[in-house]
Amino acid sequence: MDTGDLQQALVSTIREEYEHNVTQQIYVSDKAWSKVKQAKEETIRLVNLSYEQVGEHPSSSELSRRIFENIARLSHTPSQEALVVLKDEVRRMF
Repeated sequence: MDTGDLQQALVSTIREEYEHNVTQQIYVSDKAWSKVKQAKEETIRLVNLSYEQVGEHPSSSELSRRIFENIARLSHTPSQEALVVLKDEVRRMF
């Protein structure tokens, strides 16, 4: 798999997971679901940014390495931020 294939597969998988879970929005507040949607968009941006940084010709392992490097620079991943909001909301409900 080259970098372009990996980038497309990652973005497609992220979108598919979001769509698979879209019905869950009826169980959470608009604020919480907005954070989930934001996490999806930011994760896709992170994958695309990493792809732009390595270009089309390096190996897919180089793209993977760059994604992990970019994630390591963050204090919290987009998914972690969304989970905090969701967990806080669930704690308030129960």
